[in-house]
Amino acid sequence: MFIGVGSLMSRKILIIAPAWLGDMIMTHSLVQVLKERFADARFDVLAPESTLTITELMPEFTRRILMPDVHGQFSLRKRWQLARNLKKENYDLAYVLPNTWKSALVPFMARIPCRIGWFGESRYGLLTRYLKGPERYPQMVQRYVALGFLEGDFKTDSHFPFPKIEIPLDLRDQTVQKFSLNLERPNVLLSPGAAFGPAKRWPMEYFIDVARYFINQGVDVWVIGGPQEVDLISPLAGAVPEIKNFVGKTTLLEMGALIDLSHKVLSNDSGPMHIAAALNKPMIAIFGSSSSQFTPPLSVNARVLERLDLDCRPCFQRECPLIHFHCLKWIKPAQVIEALENIRR
Repeated sequence: MFIGVGSLMSRKILIIAPAWLGDMIMTHSLVQVLKERFADARFDVLAPESTLTITELMPEFTRRILMPDVHGQFSLRKRWQLARNLKKENYDLAYVLPNTWKSALVPFMARIPCRIGWFGESRYGLLTRYLKGPERYPQMVQRYVALGFLEGDFKTDSHFPFPKIEIPLDLRDQTVQKFSLNLERPNVLLSPGAAFGPAKRWPMEYFIDVARYFINQGVDVWVIGGPQEVDLISPLAGAVPEIKNFVGKTTLLEMGALIDLSHKVLSNDSGPMHIAAALNKPMIAIFGSSSSQFTPPLSVNARVLERLDLDCRPCFQRECPLIHFHCLKWIKPAQVIEALENIRR
C-alpha cells in the first residue's frame, strides 16, 4: 500500500532533494519507482544549487526549483516566500529526502497535504507521514526508495531500479567540440577529488603513478574536478603534463558528458563516482573512510576496491582520526592498474 493521499494519478508531486551530488543521483531510484507506479503524475524537484543542475539529466522532472540556501544559512524569509509560491502550485504530495528540520519546513509552510520523510531531527508535525529506524536499511539508496512504500512493504532484499541519467546528444557533441576530443583513442578518466574531505581521497602520488602508466601505454588520461579542486590536482598536472586536465574548466553537465564519453573511470567515493555509475561506465571506485555497503556505486559495471581488514574503517570521518590513512595508502597503484586493465569496456 502506498503512503500517499489516495490515488496520485494526474497529481503533482514535489521532491525535496538532498544537498550532496551523490545523494541526488541516488534519489533517482525513488523517482523511477514513483514514476512507474504513477505514470500520469507530474514530478517537480526543489534542490539547492549544489544538486539542482544534475536534475537536468533526469527527464522525469517537469520543473526544477532552486532552494534559496545561502552558504548553509537558515534564510527563513526566503523560505517563506518560496513556500507562498509553491502553495499556488497545489502540490498533492512532497517527499522530503534530507533528514534536517529545515528541509521539511518549506513543504509544511506551503501546506502540501501529504509530506513524507524519515523522522529525523524530531520533525513530528512538519511531516504528515514518516518512517523510523533507518538502520533497517544498510544502503542509503534503500532508505530513499523505502519512502515510496508503506513501512514494511520495502525489504532489504527488494528489487529497485538503479539510478540512470541521460546525457543529451547535443551536450555530448558540444563537449567534444569545446575540448577538441579525439574519441578514436582509448582513454581513462580520473576523478581524484572528493568534496567530503581527505579521508575519502586516494593519495595523489598514486594517481600520478596510474596516469604515467596509461600515458606510457598510449592511452589518453582525462582528469576531472570542480573549481575548488584546481590546487588539489596541480601536483598531478605538474608531474604528468601529458594528461588532459579538465579540472575547473567544465560545467557540471559538461563533466557528466566527459564521464559519458570516457572508456574507463577511476574515482574516489564521490559525486562523479555516482554519475559514472548512473551512466553505467566501466569503473573502479576506491573507498577509504566511507563504506561501499552504505553508498556503493550502483552499477553492474563498477568494481569497488577497499581494505576490509582494518578495524578502524569505515569511520565516516573527513580526516583520518589516526592520521595514518591506511585505508587509502594500503590500496597500491599496481592493484588499481590491474583492476583497470581487467575491467571490460
